[in-house]
Amino acid sequence: QEEEAEAERKRQEEAETERKRQEEEAEAERKKQEEEAEAERKKQEEEAETEKKRQEEEAEAERKRQEEEERQRHLAVLALKHAQDEAERKKHEEEEEEKRNHLAALALKHAHDEAERKRQEEAEAEAERKRQEEAEAERKRQEEEAEVERKRQEEEAEAERKRQEE
Repeated sequence: QEEEAEAERKRQEEAETERKRQEEEAEAERKKQEEEAEAERKKQEEEAETEKKRQEEEAEAERKRQEEEERQRHLAVLALKHAQDEAERKKHEEEEEEKRNHLAALALKHAHDEAERKRQEEAEAEAERKRQEEAEAERKRQEEEAEVERKRQEEEAEAERKRQEE
């Protein structure tokens, strides 16, 4: 009985040792699974973080691209406006130039007409002066003729008087 009891005790001890070994194994397995699960969780977290960052960077790149597009559009609008303003300014300048040319042509024609009028006036004045000179010369000639005639008559009368006296 003692031997049997001893054997039973040893069997129970072995069973206890086996139970403890299995418990430790189970604990080790549980820890290993926990660590694996934690590592998997961390890996997924990192992947999610990486994906989030990638999406944020993509969104930022897209935002920048749209900003640049908007800036280019704005510049194109400004350039177009500038070109239109420049064309308008040129057109206005050309119109002003045309007006100036027209006024200059009018002034030139006026000056030409004025010069022609003066030339005619001077020609008329010259013709009038010549006519008056000629009239004066004619008057003098007639006066001289009359004087010659008067002297001739006086001489004739004198001669007639002398003849009658004689």
